[in-house]
Amino acid sequence: MALLFIKTLTAQQPANPVTLPADKKIDILLKELWNAREDTNKVNTLHEIYSAYYTIKNYSAAAKYNNEACRLSKQLGYIKGEARCLVNKAYECQRDEKWEEILTYSLPAAEMLKKTDDSYTKARCVTLTGYAYHYTSICPEAIKYFLEAVMYWKKLKNDNEIIPINLRLSECLDYMGNYTLALEKSLEALDLSIKTGNKPLEALSNQSVSGSYYSLKKYQDAKVHLEEALRINLTSGDRFRFAQIQNSIAEILFIENNCVGALEHISSALKIYETPGAPFFGKQWCYALFGMVKEAQGDSSLLRNNKVYAFEYYREALKDYTTALTLCEEINNDLFLAEKYIDLGRIYRKLHNSVLARTYLQKAIPLTRELSIKILTMEGYQELSSLDSMEGNFKGAFENSKQYKIYGDSLAMEAEKGRTESFTIQAEINKKEDQIKLLAAENKLNTTLTEKRNQQKKFAYGITGIIILLSGYAFYRYRRFSRNKSEQKILRERLKISQDLHDNVGSTLSSISVFSKVAQVQGEQNNKEELQEVLGRISDTSNEMVSEMNDIVWAINPKNDSMERIIQRMESFAKPILATRNISFNLSYEPSILLAHLDMDKRKNFYLIYKEAITNAFKYSGCSKINAGISNSNRHLELTIKDNGVGFDVQREIAVDKLTLSGNGLRNMKARAEEMKGELEVNSISGEGTEIKLGFPIP
Repeated sequence: MALLFIKTLTAQQPANPVTLPADKKIDILLKELWNAREDTNKVNTLHEIYSAYYTIKNYSAAAKYNNEACRLSKQLGYIKGEARCLVNKAYECQRDEKWEEILTYSLPAAEMLKKTDDSYTKARCVTLTGYAYHYTSICPEAIKYFLEAVMYWKKLKNDNEIIPINLRLSECLDYMGNYTLALEKSLEALDLSIKTGNKPLEALSNQSVSGSYYSLKKYQDAKVHLEEALRINLTSGDRFRFAQIQNSIAEILFIENNCVGALEHISSALKIYETPGAPFFGKQWCYALFGMVKEAQGDSSLLRNNKVYAFEYYREALKDYTTALTLCEEINNDLFLAEKYIDLGRIYRKLHNSVLARTYLQKAIPLTRELSIKILTMEGYQELSSLDSMEGNFKGAFENSKQYKIYGDSLAMEAEKGRTESFTIQAEINKKEDQIKLLAAENKLNTTLTEKRNQQKKFAYGITGIIILLSGYAFYRYRRFSRNKSEQKILRERLKISQDLHDNVGSTLSSISVFSKVAQVQGEQNNKEELQEVLGRISDTSNEMVSEMNDIVWAINPKNDSMERIIQRMESFAKPILATRNISFNLSYEPSILLAHLDMDKRKNFYLIYKEAITNAFKYSGCSKINAGISNSNRHLELTIKDNGVGFDVQREIAVDKLTLSGNGLRNMKARAEEMKGELEVNSISGEGTEIKLGFPIP
């Protein structure tokens, strides 16, 4: 909890990430303006007056002169001047924290600035754009603009502007799950802050580094950097940030099972947060941490079978969580309220007060869903499932555990997506770093040209060497980019396989778990018939899961990419199960089919569509005969499966999705066909049977 605050609160520190030009003597500038002609020089003077008024925080006067500069720039067709005006307006939006509105000014300004050589305004513009995307949680775009900003500020040799940008880059990468790269950017910020002697930014960088180590579960390293930040803030007298770090250290001590030390740090922080002028979140944060520590002490006592001490700790935790909730209600912060509702629901459950536990949890879940905070929604459903289990309501427990799993799988997929995108981000970072190196090489080359004009022969040798080095480096970068691209392709394939395993196996395991609990209850109640029925379901579900896992393993094996192997698999599946009901089966194909090869994705989808069609006919058609055929025409493979069963209403079945095989019905068959860039046609007449046709291109 505490180190989550670090990422948020460090982001709030620099109200303006870029230093505005130095203050000018306004009276002198106004005299110059009085005598100025209607030209670009007047626009530049208006900009200087704007900057002077902005520096002394006379924002209304600054806006007045910026608007005048914008009007004149448009009249003159002065693109650089108009772009500067738009960037100034974006700063006004930033001051009022209107992050989305910033983009309405900064993006057009960026397009205009492409036609100019104004590196300083370009740096300001892309930095602001990065902040706008950052504060609206669009991390990939934020990273893109922050990297461009770093390139400009390095060109301008302004390290103090790079430090906060690297801290925001670290936050974005941490949010996307790339903790290693996040740590790298935090360490870069720390090195630059030490180099420039900027103590406030050094303290912030230490906190950011600590947060990255915390995400990597390197708690001792996290604590070392927090203690260094604590030392700097103690020297500078920033007591509120000192209190924030105290709470962060408390959380690490809590993870290390040092509850006494954690409580001491929280108490120290609370004393500071109780003083006038303290941030609004401080006191409720401390009481929430108090509750967390005491709840953990209660859990520990319960594990030692000491229920008396456990319930004493739980009651103390309840008081702290209740105080935290009251403080949150005073500041009316929905995120904090949702967290406290879940905390109270959990502690009331542990105190066996089911009514109040359910009341708070049912308050929390709609709020977390409205805020789109999936991790809290998942925690809420987990608590409701535990509460239902405690009350013997296994149906409710099952339904809530399903919701818990849905949100858990969604978070896992988002994390996997973030890790996948991090490869692209890494390539983007490498690209920008290469551009910076090339810019440095270009500057060095220009200096060499100026200094050694008379040494043409030596200069020619030098430039040839530089070209060779750059060519070698470009070849190295190309090799590295190709390797990264290949790794991304492998990662996407692995991700798809893991998604299939989640889809096909996850729900089955959840069902087995719930059926096992029901079987245990039926066994305890000596209900033999119901017990046999539940055990039969467990057996059927387990067999189905094994079959589906075998299908996935078979599909990803490259030895099975020939049609000969696929046809063998098709026959070995259909004939045994159809024989149990005396259903005649025939699979015909052209000899040329055996020469075809299917890649992994098409092989998997082709076989699963066939298997699903056969299974549906076996289960529901009441047929006595099934004919299947495979043909190849102009690199277009066609599979036909026809039975003489009772038939069905195709549109109605698609609407209700009744036909299923482990959750896959007609809709899923069509989805698999679309994934193969093919078409699936289902024709059925009541009393005359069903015909399924699948067609798709092959190489």
